[in-house]
Amino acid sequence: MAEFAQFREVTAKLKKRFTLRKPNFREASESFKKLAFELKDFKQYAGYCMLSAAQCEHNIVGSLREQQINSSSSTFGSSASSTYGSAGLAASRSRTAAANTATPSFLLGSSGSVGLDRIVQTATLTEYQTLMETARLFKDADEVNAAISAFAHAAQICPEALLPLLYSEWAEMYRERKR
Repeated sequence: MAEFAQFREVTAKLKKRFTLRKPNFREASESFKKLAFELKDFKQYAGYCMLSAAQCEHNIVGSLREQQINSSSSTFGSSASSTYGSAGLAASRSRTAAANTATPSFLLGSSGSVGLDRIVQTATLTEYQTLMETARLFKDADEVNAAISAFAHAAQICPEALLPLLYSEWAEMYRERKR
């Protein structure tokens, strides 16, 4: 039962930090993952801990993508303003924002800094792996609907090269459950 108190403690700590200042999602994610490992005998609770870790990872990826958009638009915008004046700056920012929202970050070529692109790719892959582990835990706990939801979220952010693996694991769950 101490594990359940730990879950509430980590959640309360995250809520408290949200109200005071920007929370440390990396620390919260690691705490939830550690707790999921401790609860490995209770698959359903471990799955919910991993789901909380995945939500923290999602917030990390979101803030990194926001930084990426800001850095790429400022870099692209400064060159456009010197070439085209203020009208070019507004047009370039709208094109950059539209391109960045329509294209996943790991498909963006050299927009923004290369270092930030790699960090976003790594964070997205970490979120994907956390969601896949969440889906597996829910599958093992016979929480089929929660597993389907985790697989669906993982498919949305999955790098294209890993999609066949995700789909085969997802289909295997359907075959096992005769769904």
